[in-house]
Amino acid sequence: MTVLGRAALVGSLLGSSLVVYACVGDEPERVVPSVDGGTDTGPSSSEDDAGEKVDGGNGNGDACDGGSTCEGVCVDTSSDPENCGRCAHDCGKGTCESGVCKPALIADVGDGGAAITSLTTDQTDDNPQGLAQRVFWSATGTGGGVFQDNVVGGNKVTLSTAPPTSRSNVVVSQSNVFWFSQNFGGAPQPVLKGQVNIAASQASVGTMNASFIQSILYDATTKNVVGSYAVNATQHGIFKCGPGGGVTCTSAITYSGQPGGNVATDGTGVYFCDPDNGLILRTALTGGSSSSYVTNQATPNLLRVDGTNLYWSNSGTKTIQRGGLGGGTPKQLASAASAADGLAADAVNVYWTETATGKLSYAPITGAGPTTAYVTLGASTVPMRLVRDTGFLYFSHGTAIYRVALP
Repeated sequence: MTVLGRAALVGSLLGSSLVVYACVGDEPERVVPSVDGGTDTGPSSSEDDAGEKVDGGNGNGDACDGGSTCEGVCVDTSSDPENCGRCAHDCGKGTCESGVCKPALIADVGDGGAAITSLTTDQTDDNPQGLAQRVFWSATGTGGGVFQDNVVGGNKVTLSTAPPTSRSNVVVSQSNVFWFSQNFGGAPQPVLKGQVNIAASQASVGTMNASFIQSILYDATTKNVVGSYAVNATQHGIFKCGPGGGVTCTSAITYSGQPGGNVATDGTGVYFCDPDNGLILRTALTGGSSSSYVTNQATPNLLRVDGTNLYWSNSGTKTIQRGGLGGGTPKQLASAASAADGLAADAVNVYWTETATGKLSYAPITGAGPTTAYVTLGASTVPMRLVRDTGFLYFSHGTAIYRVALP
């Protein structure tokens, strides 16, 4: 099948009754799912391989009774879930309403009052290279723990029944899931792991001799867990743990400041925030000194990296920013109604969630387009987390996790 419009998005979604808004625009070629679960790439125009327009006719000049002809078949792009809004824009098993794919419920972990604290997939959060097969999350409270499920739900695996604390995040390598759970009695702070698909597989990676861990990531190059930590009000740093178990994690650098938000990597360096001082800093994955990537920000956090840019949220000014990995003057991409609690970006748009309004919105990464409210669910009392793969956005709202096709 020829892939038309923006890259085709094929997956299996469960229906929901959420209110969704979207706009349609061109984008560069992107890797997209095929019906058999593999991936394919396609052109970003609305023309077939011979350069002939296919929307609005069947290629023979015949009318399509007000619909559109996609691959020689007359369809209603306002309601066809396989051609939603345009040819080959597939909602999977979800519904298509007014030419827009609606979000699908993956899981609801609300039993016992559990609250979702972090969310990820088996694709990297920063620069995914394909479609995710599984989603992972941590939840606090009764019934909490660390979990995984298929991206369409229905195959939940409980990796750990020990609920992490509210300050935690989950990251994934090919075969392992890593997270931390604060020891509020002080040092040492444990870093834990479980095995993908293996229930009750919690084990120790190591411990960090610090008062708390702020955030972690998994670096596929060095096969280390890397994170930010604080010892006291003035001593902070970046640490790393090797792939083995039962070890003491080592400090890569120390610095004066207050860590906040997540850590991100471009493959050679680690980016982290000092929100109180308006700084985003960078250090080499191998350790050493840190340097300021950008200054004079308004409580920066929520770092995301792709092959070209660093994205972040300024919660003080409620703005979304972009800067080149080599530095330079930041570019404001959007203003939000409230501070963002989740951030993702691709080659076309930057996406973010706002817990106070319950919205998932997006804006072009060029900074030259409007902000579009894509999903609106209503205010949440639990931060809305957000990650993506090459075809879908995954987000949490309250005690539930959803997936929606990229616009």
